[in-house]
Amino acid sequence: MSAWDLFMSERFADAISAFSKELRDAPSTFEFNNRGMAYLHLGEFGAALKDFQAADALSGADLQTECDGALCGVALWMARREREALRTWIDGVSTSFAGKVRYGDAAGGVTIGNLLMFGGIRLDDEAARTLATRYLKKRLRTKQSSAWPGAASRYLLGTVTEDEMLAAAASVPILHERQNCQAHFYIAVRKLSTKDKTGYFSSMQKAFELGRRAKLGAEYYLALHESGQQHRS
Repeated sequence: MSAWDLFMSERFADAISAFSKELRDAPSTFEFNNRGMAYLHLGEFGAALKDFQAADALSGADLQTECDGALCGVALWMARREREALRTWIDGVSTSFAGKVRYGDAAGGVTIGNLLMFGGIRLDDEAARTLATRYLKKRLRTKQSSAWPGAASRYLLGTVTEDEMLAAAASVPILHERQNCQAHFYIAVRKLSTKDKTGYFSSMQKAFELGRRAKLGAEYYLALHESGQQHRS
């Protein structure tokens, strides 16, 4: 089986060994990120962080750009280093604001702003929420923002309804699961913003279940972590 097939079969330790062999043969951004995601599943957050940092460094060198550190923030958050994660996402938004991040999601780089909004709401950090709002409003003025996950950003800002956001998700298998995972993740975030903790954890669990088939995206891993935090809150 390929490293990716092992990963999708949830044989994460075997996948790490296979990704490690591929990385020894030919280091690549994708393989560092893939191995990092496998480490997240095993709770090896320090190793995941190192892989995501390596992926960003390699991508930055190859593409002559800075990276927003989205997945680095995820590894920190899952390691219960939430304030460091928030700072990482703040730095990512600031770097993107400065025009130093040349490549992002299909909507023009809104994901880092969405993650910062999550962190700001989860940690009740008004300054982070304000920065996320400013950033998303700027990004959503572009034509590119009509692509996913622009609809999730608009939902966070209250300019589209939950149904409108869900309708914007792709219908293609795997992509559908990934985008619906993201949508329900942000439904959870909106619920938390109104102090509905029961609705928050319920929606986080749904996001995790929807994303489990694809196992991709920052939101899936955060949902995996957050759905297990209900009894800690």
